[in-house]
Amino acid sequence: MATVQNDCGQDTLRVRMEPIDADLSEIPGIEHVTDFGQLQELRIGPHGDTQEVLRTLMQRGRVAHFELARPSQSARPLAT
Repeated sequence: MATVQNDCGQDTLRVRMEPIDADLSEIPGIEHVTDFGQLQELRIGPHGDTQEVLRTLMQRGRVAHFELARPSQSARPLAT
């Protein structure tokens, strides 16, 4: 499973911040932010460090939720 996760892309963080007015795309290591209102999904770049992202988030406000999500085995690209 770890091989699939390593081959299929970067980690994704799901976070909920209080307050939510911070621009999370400015955090080093973040490639993309998807804003779902109260929950933001942060795609970490290949050289991003999830612990550094968490440290930066904590400096910006209260972290109400922090979840590391990785591609599941079903996310594996189909062979052609």
